[in-house]
Amino acid sequence: MLTSRRKALTDGSSWRGSLNEDNQADSASIALDRSSSWELTANSYVTSISDKDASFANIKSNGHNIYYDTSQNSALAGRTIDLPGGGKLLPQTKG
Repeated sequence: MLTSRRKALTDGSSWRGSLNEDNQADSASIALDRSSSWELTANSYVTSISDKDASFANIKSNGHNIYYDTSQNSALAGRTIDLPGGGKLLPQTKG
């Protein structure tokens, strides 16, 4: 069964939660504008992530990580980025 999860945060919206926490979705994407924020409640696994705030300062990690698919996020160039709150945005290793 094909599953897809998408989230768009715009116009000052905020969301508290995790995306694809069990890493079972075929596709999971999130997009944030500069005025919106995401507060993580667990590790999240995304196919694609875009954030108009290039520093990702609008993501409060609470010590949780966001794992991203490198093939769908060429702008991140496989980098690991520290997020506010102690977590990281990092490439997902396929295993």
